[in-house]
Amino acid sequence: VLETDYKKESPKVYSCFAFKTQKDVVVEGKVMFQKEFRIQLLQHLAEKGIQTKKAIFVVNSAKIASRMVEIPNVKENKIQSLLEENINDYFPVDLEQYQISYRLTSDTKAQKGQMLKLFVIAVPKDIIGSYYNLAQQSGLEFVCLDYEGNSIYQIIKSLNVKERQVFLEIGESSSTVTIANGHELEMQRTFYYGLGEVIDKIRTSSFCEGDSFSAQLKAVQREQYVHAQEIDSDDQQLVELRSEIEELIQPVVNNITRIIKYFSSQDPDAQLAGCTLIGIGTYFRGFRELLEEELGLFVSLIDDHAKMLNRKVAIEKISEGAHLASYLVSLGAVIDPMNLTIQSSKKDGQGFTIIPGDS
Repeated sequence: VLETDYKKESPKVYSCFAFKTQKDVVVEGKVMFQKEFRIQLLQHLAEKGIQTKKAIFVVNSAKIASRMVEIPNVKENKIQSLLEENINDYFPVDLEQYQISYRLTSDTKAQKGQMLKLFVIAVPKDIIGSYYNLAQQSGLEFVCLDYEGNSIYQIIKSLNVKERQVFLEIGESSSTVTIANGHELEMQRTFYYGLGEVIDKIRTSSFCEGDSFSAQLKAVQREQYVHAQEIDSDDQQLVELRSEIEELIQPVVNNITRIIKYFSSQDPDAQLAGCTLIGIGTYFRGFRELLEEELGLFVSLIDDHAKMLNRKVAIEKISEGAHLASYLVSLGAVIDPMNLTIQSSKKDGQGFTIIPGDS
């Protein structure tokens, strides 16, 4: 959770914290148990003295469909309707159940006769509705929902990176691979593997002292669990834990490799200059080296770009215990969100779309 400025080129962070939700409170991006989440959220907001009521939520889910699309160069106010009219060319979805949103993949204005390149997503309305309901029940003003992939792209645009790079945001239950050439988005894929199971393994081991976010973070950073074949240890429990973690991490690495190979097969001349790691993957000692070995690319951590980010935001508010990488997706959302929201309905006259399955 971040308290920060909205839609400013240089947003300032006023406060930040993280908390562990109860099991199954959030399933595939949707808030399932409103009351449990609301109690936790309001308790932490009160403890931190955060009084602002405006809220943006950032979500990732395997149920959110995304793809790169090319359309004729029409006026900006015509793009949304054009996408909706031709939605079945891009996704097999029902517009009654999904909301469509898009992002131009480049800041450079397309010339006359050129096609517009868009990053388009289709989001289930019940996911959006679950956060709208959570905000309403928590006394917060629901500004919008943003897609994690867009938030990552906004952070990439804040960096002074000019060459083609891979950006890996490794989450708990899903991960996102973004390939950008400077500030131009070329590919983005989300897959349903993350490091949540790895963290749970460490949390339930003797290496973790407590159940809080900070205790788990300290336990993750205490030992090198990943890529530790050359590290000798007399602790049999640690050796076994490393073996289990290597097994859990392999599907994450395999999916990253598969996506990068697919990109290279589509454009063999597009050379990748390197890779930047974002998210909880940055906590794991040895993960960077494992990726370098598997991908054949130099891998840097987002912390290596901290000086660039420091010109944009007041990141000194994010303590070492909190770790910068945890908060970047939330920070990217406030710069320029995709504005997924509850759309007006002309039929019911109440100004809100009725979300199926929600009271």
